Amino acid sequence: MISFENWLETNQSNLNNDVYGLFKDSLRCFKNDIIRPAYLLAYQGMLLALREKILIGKMPEGFVEQEWRKICKEITDDGSWDEKTYDRVVQKAKDDGSKPAILNMSPFVREQFQYWRKLRNVCAHYKDFDFIPAHVLTLYSFIISYLMKISVEGGAASLLMEFKDYCDPSKYSPTTPLNPLISKISDMVDVEEMEDFINSVVIVVAKSHNRDYNAFLKALLFLDGANNESVKSSTLIYIKSDIERRNRFIEANPELVGYILETPVEIREYWKKFLKYSQHPYIIVDSLLENGLLPADEIEELFYLLLDEGYESGRALLDIGEKELDVLKRHGYFEIFLKSYFNESYIKKRYRDICYKTDFYISHLSYLEIDAIFVKKMVELFSELPFPYTLRDRIRDELWTAEPFKSHFEKIVKENEIKIPDDFLQ
Repeated sequence: MISFENWLETNQSNLNNDVYGLFKDSLRCFKNDIIRPAYLLAYQGMLLALREKILIGKMPEGFVEQEWRKICKEITDDGSWDEKTYDRVVQKAKDDGSKPAILNMSPFVREQFQYWRKLRNVCAHYKDFDFIPAHVLTLYSFIISYLMKISVEGGAASLLMEFKDYCDPSKYSPTTPLNPLISKISDMVDVEEMEDFINSVVIVVAKSHNRDYNAFLKALLFLDGANNESVKSSTLIYIKSDIERRNRFIEANPELVGYILETPVEIREYWKKFLKYSQHPYIIVDSLLENGLLPADEIEELFYLLLDEGYESGRALLDIGEKELDVLKRHGYFEIFLKSYFNESYIKKRYRDICYKTDFYISHLSYLEIDAIFVKKMVELFSELPFPYTLRDRIRDELWTAEPFKSHFEKIVKENEIKIPDDFLQ
C-alpha cells in the first residue's frame, strides 16, 4: 500500500494549505514517536478537508437555500466547527428519501467516522489508554483509501465535473494536460464505480474535439502504481467492449496490439479479419512476433496474408523501420516473397498486372539481401520476354543505378560466374 507520506505529496495540489499543513505536522510527530499528537493532527486535518468539501459542494436536492447557508455558517464557526462538521459528516439520508446525506459515501465508510471520533476523544482525554503507532497508521490508511472519494456530489461525480471543465475550451486551453486529473482517478473513484466512471469520462473527452481520444485511453492504461490497477482493467474492458473501438485504438497505437489482444483466439481473429485494413500492418506484426504471440506454425500463413494484400492493393512496404525490418528478415518474410512473388512462373503469368504493382515490388526488392539466389532470379526474369517492363524500368532507374545495390550485384555476378545478357535491364 502507498505510504501516507507519498499520498500526501501526490495529493498536495488537491488539499488546501491548512489541511496539508496539519497532515504534514502529523507525519513529523509520528516519525518522532509522538503518537497522540500525530493522531489528533491527522484527525483534525481530515475533518477540515471534509468541511471544505461541504463548503465548495453544490447544494444537494432536498435542501433549501436558507437551510444550506445555515449549515455552511455552522461549520465555519471558530468555536464549534469540528463538532458541527462531524455531525454533518455522519448525517444520513432521510428514510423517506426526502433529503439526502450531505456527503456522498457508502454506509460502511460513514460508520467509520464514529470510530475515529471515539478514538480521538480517547486520545485527547484518557491518558492511561495505551495509544500506539498502529492507531495512527489505521487512520492514515483510511484517509488514503477514502478521503478523496468523499464529496457532496460523490468523488466520481466531482471528478467527472472537473474533466468536463478541463475539456471546455472556454475554460481551459486544449493544450492544458489532463494528467493532473488522470492521477486523481484511483483516489476519488471507488473500484465498484470504476467501469461506469471510465465509460462516462471517455465520452466527455471524446466529445471534446481538441483532445486526442486514443492518447487519453493510452494514458489511462499506463498509469503508474499498484493502486491504479482498477483504472487500467476498466479501461481495457472499455476498449475491448466494442470491436470497432478496439481496432481504432490498435490503429492509433499499433505497438500495443499484444497488450490489447490477450488470448490466442483474439490475436488470430484480429490478423485474419482486420490486419488488412490497417495502415501500420508491419508495426503490428513486429509487436506480435517480438512478444512471442504468434505460434510458429502461423507465421508463414500471416506473411502470405500480408503479401497477398500488399500485391492486390499494390501497396508499398510502408511504415517500416530498422527494427521491423530486422524482425521480418529473422522470421523469413523476404524468403517467402522471393519464393512466391518473385519467381519466373509467377511474374511471367502476371506480367501485365504487375506493371501496375511496381510500388509493391520495388519496396520489397530494395530491402532484400543481394545474394546469388536473388541475382539469378533477376537475370532469369528480365532476360527474355514477357516481363513487366514498368518494373524493369523502375529497377533500372531506382535500384540498378544506386549504391551499394549495383556494386553488390556485380560482385555476386563475378563471384558466381553468372552470365548476363548485353541488353539486361535496357
